[in-house]
Amino acid sequence: MAVVGPSGAGKSTLMALLLGFLDADRGVAEVPGVVSWCPQEPQLVSTTVRENLRLGDPEADDERLREALRDAQLGAWTERLDVVVGTGGAAVSGGEAQRLAMARALLRADHASLVLLDEPTAHLDEPTAAALRQRLRERLAGRTVVHVTHRLDEAAEADLLIEVRDGNVRVRKREAV
Repeated sequence: MAVVGPSGAGKSTLMALLLGFLDADRGVAEVPGVVSWCPQEPQLVSTTVRENLRLGDPEADDERLREALRDAQLGAWTERLDVVVGTGGAAVSGGEAQRLAMARALLRADHASLVLLDEPTAHLDEPTAAALRQRLRERLAGRTVVHVTHRLDEAAEADLLIEVRDGNVRVRKREAV
């Protein structure tokens, strides 16, 4: 499903609720035991690519790490597992940091029943974003995916569209998108 709406409408609050960071004021939000999350602002630690990725799955071997990198459109990084990304990811571009965070989330998604993607293509050019979305559809097929985006073309690809606006939530199925 895609979640759209203007800045300040509550999309991040919805994500925080789904992550269990906030409690619902009304109703019930049931959060699964394992959630995979790719945040809008990637959080990388000053260690190697390998160790940053293993935050998603500590048991992942190098081949699974390479597969996740390829899926996240970082195929050129498959032989850079020992590269140190620097404090806060200072040694990588914004798009590279976003895709490293996506690769980590994909590793976690192998064990999760809910995948949350907060603006995962914000720092990417359109061809890279399109290739990433295609690979995500293939890799995450059958899972519940919540994709927050400002890109209407991305939202149009979702089975369900949730529009958050002026404190209201409106849900539409793909046919009406």
